[in-house]
Amino acid sequence: MLPNFTYSIDQIFYPTLLIFSITIVTVFLITRWPIFSILAGIFKASLYYLYFGVFFKSIHIFKDARIYLDGGIDLFHSGIFKADFSDTILYAGVIAGGNHFGYFLYNTLAFHIFNIGHYAPIAFNISLTLLIGWLGALLAKREFGFSLKQGKILFAILIFHPDILTWSTIANLKDVIALLINILLLFSVSLFFKKYYFKAIVLALSVSFISLFIRFYIPVLFTIALILSTIPLRLIKIKPIPIIIISSLALLLYSRLGGQYEFVMQQLEKDFVNPFYGFIRFLLTPIPFNVDPDLLILNFPAIFHWLFTPFIYFGIKKTMKIKTPFTRFFIIYFFCFIALYAVYGELQGPRHRLQIIYAWTLLEFIGVFSVFHLTKLKVYSWKKRLILK
Repeated sequence: MLPNFTYSIDQIFYPTLLIFSITIVTVFLITRWPIFSILAGIFKASLYYLYFGVFFKSIHIFKDARIYLDGGIDLFHSGIFKADFSDTILYAGVIAGGNHFGYFLYNTLAFHIFNIGHYAPIAFNISLTLLIGWLGALLAKREFGFSLKQGKILFAILIFHPDILTWSTIANLKDVIALLINILLLFSVSLFFKKYYFKAIVLALSVSFISLFIRFYIPVLFTIALILSTIPLRLIKIKPIPIIIISSLALLLYSRLGGQYEFVMQQLEKDFVNPFYGFIRFLLTPIPFNVDPDLLILNFPAIFHWLFTPFIYFGIKKTMKIKTPFTRFFIIYFFCFIALYAVYGELQGPRHRLQIIYAWTLLEFIGVFSVFHLTKLKVYSWKKRLILK
């Protein structure tokens, strides 16, 4: 049972130190801005320390987070990492009540490093936001032609994005890992279109395997988006290797959903909503200053979300002018997730939007630059580098 009071400095000192040091090092290596790096480290570490050392109350833990914590504690006391791999998987599945036991093991690993507490896995999640920012900026430079400076700005936006910052700090939930999975799969698609087929397959299969124990529908939607985006292209009509890869992905998709088709349909029917209503609800949730009194911290992300979401339209419009296989896929991928959110009520809260916040933010970024004429987009052949300058 978790205590209903804040944690002591002895408990949160080492995770705070980890966040502080890893933030400074990572931000400096990427931006080469020393003052900004130090301030970033101080800010992230201070926010973490203040939350768990001053404001935290266990009664405010999300329902799902409490399940992950209790399951992680159970696995911790069972000595799960000392057991055989097969026994570990079997017992973790029993605790999780199914195949989605990945985040339970994640919690257990955090407890082994920082001891048992809500603060432990969250220290991991905050650290992952730095990796998310770096990969997100790198992908934007590779596929959207961002300059070095624009990549640094996007990196800074991602690591301090109100949604990412808030959910990675206050909630012990798997959505940060789901966001990382999305970005890694986007990288695998980028490698695929650049004809690094072996690297693309290895990365995609590795990440998809992990995703099966975190959130199985992510690789499913990626596969659908990839099929929809590539079938009409001459690339597929002429080259045999992409045909083989896409066909294999389709078979994997069928094998994954074949035995669970009825279950998936039952889940969708159970919380199916009118797509038009669902889209509006998903788009506008949460309404600023209309959140639960225990979650007033979500007001700032809500204001940020309402202010910048309209720029997504201009970002999509500009991105569609970059007629490359990846940007075509990127838009279809984005709408595949939006379509799922629009019809499935359980996914319409701000928490679940976090896993696609990279695409959301990138389109907002491009939209802002487009509306205010901060960039001039030069479109080249997809084999050449695109330039935003």
